[in-house]
Amino acid sequence: MVLRLSRAALGFAIALVLSIRHWPDQLDDLYISVGYAHQWLTTGELTWTSGERVEGYSNFLWVVLLAAAEGVGADPGLVAQVASLASGLAFLVLLSWLLPETLLASAVVVAAGAWAPLGYWMMMGMETVFAGLLLASGWAAVATRRVPLGLALLGLAALTRPEAIGHLALAAVVGRRWRPALLAAAALGVYHLLRHAWFGAWVAAPTLVKVGAPGPWTEGLAQSGAELVTATGVLTLAGLAGGRVWALAPLLLQVVVLTRASGDWMGHARLLVPGLMATLALAAAAPAVRAVPRWAVAAGVLLTVLSSAIEPLWVGKVDLKWRRLPTGTEVHRALTGGLNTPLAADVEFLVNQLADPAAVYSTDVGMPGNVPGLRVYDPVGLVDRASAEWNYSHDPALLPVFRARLDPVSGDVTCIRHAAWAKGGATELDPESAVTYSVATTYWDRGQAVRMFCRPVTPPPPGTVVARWAQLARRFPAQPWLAWHHGLALADAGRLEEALAAARPAGRRWSGFPPLQDLPDSLSFPRGPVRLDYQPSRGFALYGPGTLVSRPLALGGRVDLLVVPENPGEAGVELGVAWEGCPDAETLRIAEVTTVPLSPPACATGRVAVSFLNDASEGGKDRNVYLRVRDR
Repeated sequence: MVLRLSRAALGFAIALVLSIRHWPDQLDDLYISVGYAHQWLTTGELTWTSGERVEGYSNFLWVVLLAAAEGVGADPGLVAQVASLASGLAFLVLLSWLLPETLLASAVVVAAGAWAPLGYWMMMGMETVFAGLLLASGWAAVATRRVPLGLALLGLAALTRPEAIGHLALAAVVGRRWRPALLAAAALGVYHLLRHAWFGAWVAAPTLVKVGAPGPWTEGLAQSGAELVTATGVLTLAGLAGGRVWALAPLLLQVVVLTRASGDWMGHARLLVPGLMATLALAAAAPAVRAVPRWAVAAGVLLTVLSSAIEPLWVGKVDLKWRRLPTGTEVHRALTGGLNTPLAADVEFLVNQLADPAAVYSTDVGMPGNVPGLRVYDPVGLVDRASAEWNYSHDPALLPVFRARLDPVSGDVTCIRHAAWAKGGATELDPESAVTYSVATTYWDRGQAVRMFCRPVTPPPPGTVVARWAQLARRFPAQPWLAWHHGLALADAGRLEEALAAARPAGRRWSGFPPLQDLPDSLSFPRGPVRLDYQPSRGFALYGPGTLVSRPLALGGRVDLLVVPENPGEAGVELGVAWEGCPDAETLRIAEVTTVPLSPPACATGRVAVSFLNDASEGGKDRNVYLRVRDR
């Protein structure tokens, strides 16, 4: 027993160490499920955040978990990640328990923990590892002749991932226990009847999009092959330890799913992970009784070391890269810095710039769909039935739906978000839409080139902005970026003491998030037509021409502008300083770190705007500037 628990703990520790750098970076797709859970909890109806009855999820049990988490006041994103981690640990314990206490069996458990995709998805908070745990437990139960239990677990897996129905059907044939199989089928039948009665469709929108109208099957097959390369070591060891060829059936079933879907845009072997977990459990449930040559074990261990050093990616194409160890900074950030907000730049723009009511066409919908007062349409179709059916059938009868949304007079779409996974790749609008929508902002965010095209918009009043950030920060306390922006919104509204009171608790909890450690300096410039980027002990960054607008300042005392130039060169950094309410601006030229005392003129009303006038590069080095403002 001690050996079994010890090797499971070792495998889990290896997975943690090798993958912990991924912990803060949540996927936006997780927040589609979070949005449904929130709607279910707050309205009693299982709808998308817009109120539309569209089944934009395919992981019902995961939505139930997230709704329960938010219902008890926990951060659903953090709970999802902890549950995914716990599922990974439970799988390694299951695998270790099924295997004998031998050196080869121990190598299988450790190799499973070292497999890059398992460690990655343990960190991401998606349902992937939880579904894999249910599949592995179910298949292991069937293999050890506990067929009713196994079919029940596979039935639960079918409520977590749609392709698990195939596993249930195959296991029913293998187990040859028809009564529990019929009970599981009946229970799932009732669930799907209720689904159809509520949503009006048999196939969920994501399933229709990903599998209903796929591209070339060769793309999925190529991705399967590349991702399986990273599993050659653990599969070899499992093959030596186990004796059943049909143990490969769950993995091959997932390969069929990935091939049929023409690949998976999330990559990292997401669709193969549950299948490999089940295959390992099946192999472990029937360990080999034959003697295994030492050279074969040594070869398997060497192959495991090599394959575990590779991680599969998917950024528009199949890609493999060498896995790297996390740096000390990354470990510290993962442990103390909280979770990163998915699509942070989009959230900042949508919250601060769009007044209620507003609607957005967005190719990423998870976190934007959770912004209060915002209706999100999805041209991909994950949470938009009309788009899903259009991408599946290209039925001309659906065109009036889209034209009505984008109509220059009566359409309700405020902005259209275009994004591409290549720098500078955000596409242009079609000529018809370009008449109504013009470029509002362009930015580069976590691998995406993003461009927002909007109708003329009026920013929301400060109270609305404060309320939006407050709701987001309250729902997702594990994302300190949201607490910081809540503080910025309060500071922008002239409520500095409230801003500090709102931001300080998050700063104490997340000591590794720099803006919350530099209060009140990190609240000094709450807005401007640029992304807000605060660097610790330096200030708000201007990496190119742009303007930052300060919070309302106390004009009766002293006002200081703290300037940190980067690569100023001989010309120095040139800044324009303009006080709100005054017609004229002052020009400053600064060549080194300095504090500039500002003298508000009589016309000043409280805010100062600072512009970067001479962005340039000298000697191949970018010229940047960092700003803070203090009043006393």
